[in-house]
Amino acid sequence: MINSKKINVYHSFLSLLVMLLSACCSNNDLNLNETIKAWAPYQLNQEVTFKNENQDSITFKVRKLNRREVGHDKVCGDYQIESAESILINQADTAFQLNIILTQEVLVKINSYYKQPPAKNVDAMFNSVSKLYITNDWRDQYLIEITLNGITYKNVLHIYGNNVPNPISFSEIYYSREVGLVAFNISAGGWFYLQ
Repeated sequence: MINSKKINVYHSFLSLLVMLLSACCSNNDLNLNETIKAWAPYQLNQEVTFKNENQDSITFKVRKLNRREVGHDKVCGDYQIESAESILINQADTAFQLNIILTQEVLVKINSYYKQPPAKNVDAMFNSVSKLYITNDWRDQYLIEITLNGITYKNVLHIYGNNVPNPISFSEIYYSREVGLVAFNISAGGWFYLQ
């Protein structure tokens, strides 16, 4: 009788443990909501043009990628992570591009690089909920509002380039939620502003 009582208690304990552990697991995948999608407002094949004070222009063409990756939790198992990427490709020099990646429900990653010779320039990761940088938080800034070239933008990331490997690399950028890239500074032409 003692053995059956112990077995019943043991089964009850195991059942309770399984219920508690499964209650901690959300059955939801990590999908992007409209709030984070606003950080990548670009459309496929959209052309985005910037000009400096000398009326020199740089045009980027937008490419889009959407994918699902598999995440894993020891207790809850596998889950899907939705990621969306907007790639702004410089039309005058297609080896240079700016990538905006939205992932993990809250993360905004912005990086620019040059394909040949390979060189990464801007490299930032921002938590769109906490409004804090995960990378270079001592240097890069989140601005609630800023006026650039006579236009006011809200929710702006001010990001500095890590190095400037060539004349078209960004030394710093301003990137606004719902607008995208609004201004950048390059050594070969100074500040360029969204047109």
